[in-house]
Amino acid sequence: MPSQNPLTGTWYLCDCRGRGTDGGESLPYGEHPAGMLMYDDDGNMSVTLMRAFRRSFATTDAMQATEEEIAAAWREFDAYSGTYTLDTGKGTVTHHVREAKFPNWIGTDQLRHYTLEGNRLILRSTPIRRDGAEWVYTLIWSRAAGDSAV
Repeated sequence: MPSQNPLTGTWYLCDCRGRGTDGGESLPYGEHPAGMLMYDDDGNMSVTLMRAFRRSFATTDAMQATEEEIAAAWREFDAYSGTYTLDTGKGTVTHHVREAKFPNWIGTDQLRHYTLEGNRLILRSTPIRRDGAEWVYTLIWSRAAGDSAV
C-alpha cells in the first residue's frame, strides 16, 4: 500500500544556500553539495550534508588526523537524525533531533517549511545562528530513483 505521507522516501541534495539577515549569501557545502535525507512512515528521519569534494586526511587512521584536517572535516559535513512531525496544512515538517554532529541541537526541534514540486522537495529553515549572524537556508532535494511519488 503506497504511503499517504508525501515526504516518505529517500531524497538527494541538489542545492543548499543561505541568506543572512545582512543580505549576505552562503554556499556552506560549496557549489555542488552532497547529501541524503530519509523519512519513513514510522516517523523517523535522518539527514547528512557535505561538501562533495572533501580533501582526504593524510593518514588512514582518523585518530591521527591533524587539527587542521579535523577542523576542515567538521566545517564541511553535518548530520542529524531523530523523529519528525508533518503538518501538511501549514506546510511544515519538524525534525525532533535525537542525535547530531552539533551537540547543541540534540533534544531540539528544527522547523522546516516545505514545498513539493514534482520529484523536488524544497526545505526552508527558520533563522539559524551561524558566524555571528542569522541565516535562513534553502535546500533543494530530488527524490531518489525508484522511490515513487505519492
